[in-house]
Amino acid sequence: MFSSSCSVYGHGEGLGLSETSVRHPVSLYARAKAEVEDFLLELGSSTRGQMDITTLRLATVFGLSPRMRFDLAINVMTKNAYVHRRIMVDGGGRQWRPFVHVRDVARAFELALTSDASKLSGEVFNVGSDANNVQILNLAFRVRDAIPGTEVVHAPTDPDLRDYNVSFDKIHRVLGFRAEKGIDDGIREVLAALRDGVVDPEERRHYTMRQYVFLREAERAHRELSLEGKLLSDGGVATAAPKAGGRARLARET
Repeated sequence: MFSSSCSVYGHGEGLGLSETSVRHPVSLYARAKAEVEDFLLELGSSTRGQMDITTLRLATVFGLSPRMRFDLAINVMTKNAYVHRRIMVDGGGRQWRPFVHVRDVARAFELALTSDASKLSGEVFNVGSDANNVQILNLAFRVRDAIPGTEVVHAPTDPDLRDYNVSFDKIHRVLGFRAEKGIDDGIREVLAALRDGVVDPEERRHYTMRQYVFLREAERAHRELSLEGKLLSDGGVATAAPKAGGRARLARET
């Protein structure tokens, strides 16, 4: 099972894009997903039935999860409205996006993994709901209506080339899957978690880019403060003899 993304449609041609629609990935992320899709489907064909490959193209995910994400549209708009009473809309806001709740995603994977492999081998399924296709500006207004006093601001940016409205008929027809959570359910859920202090809107791990930057810097610090790949500790302080021509490095053990 490959977890792909509806972002592979990129600058979509028309509304109700199906699994056979032309892909126009715009971002590096979407291009990488499309390349892996092609590689895996070719791998499945070349193994002559020894490996069953199924691709699930997820709509943009929203909702609470153990590893919360505040860099996805519904979640971040709700967070910004609650914390700052302001939502910034990029790219004009007329672009379409499909959305799916994280629990519906889990259900889709469970359903696919327990279904007849012969139905799924070599197949691609969009995962989401036709009802959860929405234009970004409309999404911002829905969040604003849920959190009174919120201002919707247009960012002075170029039009967003990512614009795709997706059909989810196939996964319903073949697997009987239907998404149970709507966009407004997600807004209310995230808002309640913020109000109740269930999630910290400033926690680094809730933002993928922040977390990656932190891990990169932590790895760099470890390399600089180690001797032959190890941190030596003495009473909580790491010490290392200076390298030839260098200087001693000291750091508190973490």
